[in-house]
Amino acid sequence: MKNIKQETIEKLENVSCPLCDSEERDVFLTSKDYLYSKEVFSIDKCCECNAIYTNPRVREESIGEYYHDEYRSYAKETRKSSFIKKVRWLMGKLFSNSRKSLVKHFLENNVNNVLEVGPGNGSLINFLTKNKIKCTAVEINDECVRSIKSKGVECFNGSLTSLEGVLEGRIFDAIIMIHVFEHLYDPVSTLDLAKKLLKPGGVLY
Repeated sequence: MKNIKQETIEKLENVSCPLCDSEERDVFLTSKDYLYSKEVFSIDKCCECNAIYTNPRVREESIGEYYHDEYRSYAKETRKSSFIKKVRWLMGKLFSNSRKSLVKHFLENNVNNVLEVGPGNGSLINFLTKNKIKCTAVEINDECVRSIKSKGVECFNGSLTSLEGVLEGRIFDAIIMIHVFEHLYDPVSTLDLAKKLLKPGGVLY
């Protein structure tokens, strides 16, 4: 916990490995979040399965403080010139070709019904719907949910596991979790549920 602020410590909790539940771990590194919170976090490596995870991690009830409006997935497009905007622009350029490749793959493989978990501001969903692919979304940010719904896309507010009952019986051709898995509090349960929601031969991206 060295070099971590007291107010940050109060929002943290020690956890076992999120994959195998082992308590045996070594400190892998400590790193500062330079873009947003400016806080220092410790990263551990599990001695049993070698998974690398944040520990201690931010408590789930406090995590919303770390996903404010400047966070790339939630950011609106503005004319404001800033370092963050330039980073977003560069990342957008890097991912534009991958989006085109994804749509091409979907169309060639009859993928017509997609669930995106954590769509953020909905930029990928917008791209998919413009290419006639039906989308459903699961998102934790209230404003993003409202924005996505306003464009006629079905969007549920919450985490995937918290919406298991709502999604029961639904089947999707593909599930997208781009830049989501590393943020999950219970990755194993999330993967188990994703498997139930995918059609046989469906794909998780």
